[in-house]
Amino acid sequence: MRVLLVASRYLPHLGGVENVVWNLTQELTQLGHQVRIVASRYPRTLPAYELIGGVPVRRLIFLYPRLEHLRNRRFDLFAGGFWYCPSTLWALRRELMSFRPDVLHMHFLGAAGLFLLLQHHLHPFRWVVTLHGDDVEGLPPRRPLDHWLFHRVLDHADRVTACSKALLGEALALHPAMRAKATVVCNGIDLTRFMQGSPFDHPRRYVFAVGQLARKKGFDVLLRAFAELKGEFPEVDLLIAGDGVERQALESLLADLGLRGRAVLLGRTEPPDVVRLLKGSLFQVVPSILEPFGIVALEGMAAGKVVLATRTGGLPEFVDGVGLLVEPGDVRSLASGLRLLLTDSSLRAELGARGLQQAKRFAWSEQIVPQYLTLYQG
Repeated sequence: MRVLLVASRYLPHLGGVENVVWNLTQELTQLGHQVRIVASRYPRTLPAYELIGGVPVRRLIFLYPRLEHLRNRRFDLFAGGFWYCPSTLWALRRELMSFRPDVLHMHFLGAAGLFLLLQHHLHPFRWVVTLHGDDVEGLPPRRPLDHWLFHRVLDHADRVTACSKALLGEALALHPAMRAKATVVCNGIDLTRFMQGSPFDHPRRYVFAVGQLARKKGFDVLLRAFAELKGEFPEVDLLIAGDGVERQALESLLADLGLRGRAVLLGRTEPPDVVRLLKGSLFQVVPSILEPFGIVALEGMAAGKVVLATRTGGLPEFVDGVGLLVEPGDVRSLASGLRLLLTDSSLRAELGARGLQQAKRFAWSEQIVPQYLTLYQG
């Protein structure tokens, strides 16, 4: 089978959507399917074409002129849209005609959707769309064109998937007409990653969290909750891996709470080091305010660690019963969860074992890829 994957970005071992596309690509090629990737060329310093693991990756600039470019005085983007729109359409057409995919699988309904929609009108192809979060949760405040594109793409797609029941529910509330062709296919995990590497070497016991440093990830709430317990558990540190727009604000909050030397923002951390950090931790915390699925929680389970997570989005769908759930954005609730797990080592061990068994239900090879192949084949 020839599969064309369309991604918002594509680089090996990135997080989020990119991680999903990377793993899906590896699994499909190992099964003997032909895979090509079209991704957004952002940043523009990325090569327009390269082979990654033997898979051709074509990067295009999905830019078209929009009125908000003028309102925001981004005249460069407005003018650039007139150049890149036709050239990208032509390049995408050549890719489709040369590869002739049996199915096109788009991950994340973003700007590329308009270009694919136009191509689909000219020469229809089997089209699977996977929604990942921001393409649904960020839709209501956006402009009319985004709403129009969201509805038109979902109308023309042959099948639509979402990474959690919660996210699919939100998408159906916006576009109920797709109900008959919509289903949940969760994000998967490569369990072999967590059989490698030694635990992270830290001089003290620690609790671990990882993710993009954005407001919706709730790391400010985690710092406040940890600060409430710093006197009760003076021998325990908090390590947070990841980078993002909130890093400076979190550094300031950390200092204001008197957590210097007890809480550490590690910055951008490579996947093998995340595995080591998980293995060496007492347990993992996922303090998200919004979380469409929560792949980091699944990674914690695969490492055999109990996960303390918030009851939001897709997290309860696989954490409930094998981890500990608290209310999102609630410092006191999160502090109580931290206290319970820091105090009860037997509970940590019991829930960690349950979580590992749960993670096996999300293995790419045995569980997730077969679901996608069924959708590809109709």
